[in-house]
Amino acid sequence: MNKYFSTSIDNPLTKEQQETIVGSALGDLYISKGNRKYARLKFSQGGKNSLYIVHLFVIFYDYCLSLPKF
Repeated sequence: MNKYFSTSIDNPLTKEQQETIVGSALGDLYISKGNRKYARLKFSQGGKNSLYIVHLFVIFYDYCLSLPKF
């Protein structure tokens, strides 16, 4: 595990997930921490890109608390 990504020992981020977060952070990813222990990631896209959101959902399925909203 690298120093920039910390998740539960039982469920560490894959290389693909790490790369997706870095790439998306350079674009349209919203990251917030607030008073939480862990950060919240929000991927937001217009309706034309709904397949992209589904693709991201598949990549991060284990960490999602709800289905994508369109």
